[in-house]
Amino acid sequence: MGPAVDGAIDALTHAGFPKGNKMFIAAHSLGTVMTLSYVKSHRDVFEGAIMMGGGITRGNYVNNNSTGLTEIDMIPTLSIHGTKDGLYRISRSAEGFYHQVENIAP
Repeated sequence: MGPAVDGAIDALTHAGFPKGNKMFIAAHSLGTVMTLSYVKSHRDVFEGAIMMGGGITRGNYVNNNSTGLTEIDMIPTLSIHGTKDGLYRISRSAEGFYHQVENIAP
């Protein structure tokens, strides 16, 4: 994934996309897992991530001082899920919502 995305970013820059503008990255299903890893090492490039049929993996939840609250060590992320996905369980969507919206520090 790295070289392909790096090449796409270089192509956009060479085509005149201003370097000051940040980009969004979108992924689907299993691609969301790989995208999370890539984005974590390229935070300066991406303004946010859009994940369809996948979500932030459990390894990206960080315990906040043992309070039981979590924070996500990521850029702003939109997760889009549906009940008819077939592979990504709706319970994982609910878990992601809980950690991203309900169970965060004030």
